[in-house]
Amino acid sequence: MPYYEKRIRSGKVLEVLTYFATRDGRRIDRGLNERESDEEQAAKNDLEARMQLARILRCNFSRDAGDLFVTLTFAGEVSETEAYREERNLYLRMERLRKKKGLEPLKRLAVVEKQGHWHIHLVMNSGLTLEEVQSLWGNRGRVVMSLVDDSEGFRDLANYLCREQKPKKGRKDGENLKQPRRKWQRRWHASRNLKQPEVTKKQVKRVPVGQPRKLPGYRLLPEWTIRSDRFGNISTYAQYVKEPEKKAKPKKE
Repeated sequence: MPYYEKRIRSGKVLEVLTYFATRDGRRIDRGLNERESDEEQAAKNDLEARMQLARILRCNFSRDAGDLFVTLTFAGEVSETEAYREERNLYLRMERLRKKKGLEPLKRLAVVEKQGHWHIHLVMNSGLTLEEVQSLWGNRGRVVMSLVDDSEGFRDLANYLCREQKPKKGRKDGENLKQPRRKWQRRWHASRNLKQPEVTKKQVKRVPVGQPRKLPGYRLLPEWTIRSDRFGNISTYAQYVKEPEKKAKPKKE
């Protein structure tokens, strides 16, 4: 059975994974008789969701472009159905205003959750001011807006949006806990006009052990790993960031 190399490009970040697989490319992480526990599978799913969200954010938003992170909170008690309905209506109002101002269509990614009150965490493209968003939201509640935080390749923001809150021992009933996500409930939802990461895969020879190789135009980040299963099959993960292009020196006359 061969090794495969998968490359995932999202924004300025390139991820390179190599792993042992079957002939049809299905990944093998464990021995044939080993099964992951529910806790291990949940942790694996959570990590993959955070990484996938960071990739989508990198493909579509940036602080340099003036893209925004907005939190809209409902002041009063509303049901989950009402919260999602008001969210959809907000996007319709935003689209009309953007069209009126001659802006490009709304690009958005959001999480609707309840912690105390229902609220919306929204990442969207630039163009609207805080005053305009407050006017569109009306008297429903508070609006907080800032430039999107794209540090660490959106890792911090992705972790924040995907976070799950488990009750700690000693907590009193009625404390301000985040409402748990239902089984199979999506962690986020987004507009259809978002770009997706570019993924390529090819068969390679056995992976060399050691620091990942350098790639032209990219800088290797320190978060690279090498793992081996009990059969000696190696898997690697490396993350690179695109180096800024060097400005050409002006020619002397």
